[in-house]
Parts: sequence; C-alpha cells; structure tokens
Amino acid sequence: KLALAHIDIRDAINQDLFRREQQAVSKVKDNPKYFYSYAKKFSKKKSNIAMLFDKNGIIRSKPKEIANLLQQQFLSVFSDPSKTNIDAASFPSPTIEHLFTDDMLDFNTDDVIEAIGDIKPNAASGPDEIPVTLLKNCKEGLAIPIHLIWSKSFETGVVPAFYKFSHVFPLHKKDSKAIPANY
Repeated sequence: KLALAHIDIRDAINQDLFRREQQAVSKVKDNPKYFYSYAKKFSKKKSNIAMLFDKNGIIRSKPKEIANLLQQQFLSVFSDPSKTNIDAASFPSPTIEHLFTDDMLDFNTDDVIEAIGDIKPNAASGPDEIPVTLLKNCKEGLAIPIHLIWSKSFETGVVPAFYKFSHVFPLHKKDSKAIPANY
C-alpha cells in the first residue's frame, strides 16, 4: 500500500508540474512575464552574493561576513514582534461593533480542508519542505492532525516553535548588488 501511495503522490506531482508548464506555455504571448517567471524557477544557476560593502565602505567577501551584513540590514528594516514597549497609537481607537469571543476561534476539519484548498498551487513550501501539491492532494488525510495541532495551540496559547521558523532569502531589488540595503 505504501508503495502504491508513493506512486500516486509522484504521479500527482508530475501531473501538476505538467499542468503548470502547459499553463505557462499558453501565456507566453499574452503574459510573457508569467512564462519567464515560471521558467526561471527551474534555472540551475543560483545567484550568489560575491561581496558586500559594510557601513564603513570596506568590502566583505567571506560568506559569514555577508550573512551578518544582510542580517543587520534585515533587522534594521523589520520590527521585532517580541518587544513589548510598543508606543501608543497616534490615532483614535476604532469603535468595536462586535466583541471578540473565544468561539470565534472555533474551527473544524472542514475549515482546515478549505484553508489548504485556498493555498495557491505555485506557493513555495515552508521550512518543513512539504510540497504544496502533496498538501492539496492529501488535505482530507492531513486535516485531522493539523486540526489537533492548532486546536491545542489555541487552547494553550502556545504556537509550536516549528511554526515560528521560516527561510529568509535575500532578493536583489535594485541598483548595486554590493550594498546590503538593495536586498
């Protein structure tokens, strides 16, 4: 049974890849950006950051130095959600028409199935590296375990540490690739 399930999953992934490829090809004239974006996903060439300038204009080329410079850049533009000393809002509080109640957090396996169904087919997998195609094709079987995990999380007020982890990749935005602020 396991071997058959493996074959079914493999076939489903291949069918989805074929469908997406056909979709990209069909849009090459009307939407070339979509086509080239799709094709770029399969490019074997990965862009490495060879060097960056630090704050003092010194060239840094060691991978650890580059990673530290990018981390400093990302930290400078993103807020730390764990900080508790958030300033009061400078706008008036909105009028609350409906009070929030615990029953608003109630959800069932059908809600999980619906949420998985709403995931875009070309979405990237998370740190668990579970392909979206697998999630979507196995959503009925995965609904109960996912429901149990998130129900327990809501009940205890604790989000499992695994779900707080993410991959961060520097993407060049503009101008010089040697300046951390351009990522």
